[in-house]
Amino acid sequence: MIIYIVVFALSIYFTFLAERFSKTKNVLAFFAASSVAVLMPSVLAGIRDTTIGYDTQVYGNFHFEMFRECSSMGIVEFAKLIIDGEYGGEWLYTLWAFLSIKYTGDVHWYYFFLNFFVCLFTYMAIYHNRRKASMPLMMFVFLFSFYNISLNVMRQSMALALALFSYHFFEERRWKVLVLLLVMVGLFHGSGVFYVLVLFFIWLQQTKHVSSKKAKWLILLIPFSFALFDPVLDFLISCGIFPQKFVAYGTDASKGGFMAANTLLSLVLYVVLYQGFSKLPYKEKLKAQIYLNNQMLYVMFMFLMLVSVWAFRISYYFYYMNILFVPAYLRILSNNKLYNARLVKAGAVFMIVFIWVWTIVFRGENSTVPYKSAILDGWL
Repeated sequence: MIIYIVVFALSIYFTFLAERFSKTKNVLAFFAASSVAVLMPSVLAGIRDTTIGYDTQVYGNFHFEMFRECSSMGIVEFAKLIIDGEYGGEWLYTLWAFLSIKYTGDVHWYYFFLNFFVCLFTYMAIYHNRRKASMPLMMFVFLFSFYNISLNVMRQSMALALALFSYHFFEERRWKVLVLLLVMVGLFHGSGVFYVLVLFFIWLQQTKHVSSKKAKWLILLIPFSFALFDPVLDFLISCGIFPQKFVAYGTDASKGGFMAANTLLSLVLYVVLYQGFSKLPYKEKLKAQIYLNNQMLYVMFMFLMLVSVWAFRISYYFYYMNILFVPAYLRILSNNKLYNARLVKAGAVFMIVFIWVWTIVFRGENSTVPYKSAILDGWL
């Protein structure tokens, strides 16, 4: 636990320095500070033992051995095998993993490069959003909300980071680049197609053709749409959009469950954030409600746990947006000089840390605590 807190604190501090250097246009210092901020959590991921992270043991170590056996292949030859479906449908993850293993031959470099991708694209998304929110606060939300999850759900984390990066192009209405990135998101992890839902709900709240009341009603109808989950999933699998393994996302009473405490804590965070919303001017409310509603959408999609143990991972696409949205929402409260803005910010920070302690440390979710590293032990 301590090693995570130390690395998180240092990464956040260097992000703070990078933000200052960005404002003073000190390009060299900005890149130096940013490099440290990104590399520290990436290195921590790389030097971990191969028992850290549940999926590390399920498919991470297996993929390393599998790709190492074919590392003598040329890139073009291996790419043809990927296209022929020899390694499933997640082409870009497979290619990234193959290249990292081919040119390093070491399992720790393999895990370093997987997490470096996540940290780098998340950081670039944070940088793009710097005019709307504090960079160190966004880095704080990433590290305490999702870093430990990224040591577990490695493939989906790469898709999530790229999806977050693509949001800048959605805001800029740069549709060609956005479409290209969305395709890449899907090629890193099949579930990436569900990121379109995130963009749809944001568009729904932004468009002038749909009133805010209608948008809210549509959002409230989401839980009822879960009845269509299996038919839609079967259709996507039959069309080849999802690989066959996504059958496990379907309804299975023996695999379903519900983490009531996690859902309750996420709902409490929503309630904390909601404080002060009613005091905002109308125009500011229109912006703030998108950020606030995203947290409620995340809570709603957590109920997919009732469908199966895997289905709720779709909610991660809303959860990951909190890296940008929660700090941006807090900035709106501060800019409007609401009397309780600091209290809401303190409450949100406390809840994010508390959820991390509860889920990662005490409950041991994602199997990342206690942290173990034979390499680090050797250095010390």
